[in-house]
Amino acid sequence: MFNGFGRCAAVASLLVAMTGCATVERGIPEKLNPGSGVVIMKVVSLQRLGYINGKWSQVWVSDKATSQPASLEDTADFDAQYAAFAQPLPAGTYTVRSIDAPGIAVGAFGLLPALAIQAMTSGSQDSSQSLSSFTVEAGKVTNLGVVVAAPPEGKEKTIQLAVLADERARSAARDDIDTASRARAKDLPERTWDVPPAASQYDRAFELVRTRSTLVSPLEVTRDGRLLVGTGMGLVHVRDAGGAWTTMSTGSLDSLGLVRELSDGRIFAATQRGAYHLWDPKTRSWTYRRIAEEGRIVELEAVGASGYALQLHHSGILFGQQRVTRVLMVQDLAANTPPREALRLTETPAMKVSPMVYDGRDLVLVFNEMGFSRTAKVHRIDPVSLQIRLESQPQWIERFQHVPGGAIARTRVNGMSRFSETSSDKGASWQLSENTSGFGATFSDIHTGYGLAIIQAGMNTVTTSLSTTSDGGKTWAPVGKTFDTGGKGVPTQLVIGADGRPFVYTGTTLLSSGDQGKTWSVEWPRPAATR
Repeated sequence: MFNGFGRCAAVASLLVAMTGCATVERGIPEKLNPGSGVVIMKVVSLQRLGYINGKWSQVWVSDKATSQPASLEDTADFDAQYAAFAQPLPAGTYTVRSIDAPGIAVGAFGLLPALAIQAMTSGSQDSSQSLSSFTVEAGKVTNLGVVVAAPPEGKEKTIQLAVLADERARSAARDDIDTASRARAKDLPERTWDVPPAASQYDRAFELVRTRSTLVSPLEVTRDGRLLVGTGMGLVHVRDAGGAWTTMSTGSLDSLGLVRELSDGRIFAATQRGAYHLWDPKTRSWTYRRIAEEGRIVELEAVGASGYALQLHHSGILFGQQRVTRVLMVQDLAANTPPREALRLTETPAMKVSPMVYDGRDLVLVFNEMGFSRTAKVHRIDPVSLQIRLESQPQWIERFQHVPGGAIARTRVNGMSRFSETSSDKGASWQLSENTSGFGATFSDIHTGYGLAIIQAGMNTVTTSLSTTSDGGKTWAPVGKTFDTGGKGVPTQLVIGADGRPFVYTGTTLLSSGDQGKTWSVEWPRPAATR
């Protein structure tokens, strides 16, 4: 199947532009052309491929009879860790030629700049593995299911694949295409893929996810010292306080984003399309709920008797499309009660971040406005009435954190400088620390915390050192050795375990230290002994 990869993505794009080779429209149209059918497929990316091209997002196919090429284009959210294809093709039998990560779409900056970017960032690769050819019938849907794809590792020279095409995989592919295409696909009969792969491909897919997956979700430390990480294939990976890893499956093939433990011990695991799975330790079962047709759940905040606030982002497929940020209030996460919309914003915030916290009085959402002024618009939302009061903050706010003991910490940004503050009176007043000059601070209690300081910035990574404070952030001292963070364009994460051990996700690797940063152990990807 996958032949002629390498940097040919840019060349192929140039040929399409010059010769008019068929590039079909994105998504399923309201009415199919006579003689055309539809192809559906989902591709799960196990590793972020580069700073710009975060996933495999283009599939080239060729008509066996005419050799006419066509490209299938991603319809998923730009930030999603998977690609979803749903497009019309003329009836015929096709061969999948290549799977690419061409970076930025041509329309964003013009043809020549886009080709230059594609030539530098294309992730297309040779592969000796193959997929069966597929047939498209007029007026029908050909659902190819789910392809799990991982770039080569170690001495490997080929992309690693697992192809899932049973009903479970076909259902997952239907669920993750864009809303309009999903609705239109329901009216079309579905044909079965010509050669469904063997069931053993599931074992291969799970093994790829367990051992190679770039972390999809923000790190979560539970009260009893476990570390939770959500990835593709609906998996939640759990590191216990002793360092042993286990895996929980939601029973889905969803790419999981935000994973949180609730105060009652339940585990919340968000998908990347407006839904979530909820684990109940009493019944030892998962409940699935969809609360929005579009948008990724990027934050969850408990708001007392009012239940929970969920923040959703929908950034669209291409640069330049409208970004939507929504805050939905849900009284009972396990119920089917429709959520209440508390806030909807259609602008793009600075740093793509909208920090949110419940301070014991209001639900606070910060919109960091673009521009040199570093102004932050603070939305204070009454969780009962949903009335909003607006306040202005002269500097950006990058993040909030609930500190054990009831305090709140926040990180403010002014230019390249970051300032950590803590509040013990529900945000009425804040105690300022020294400049952390890095990614902000994470506190294990009101006095003790860690921060990441930037030593040297490069093109794709930055050299970072760990700093610690024992006086609530008034003073900071560097500890341990420097290391590189920001790999593959993935944001750096820092959390503190229940035993005070710092964990740092560098963008490609999860590290932990038992001696305040003097030495680091690799926690993820999983060590070979546990694979």
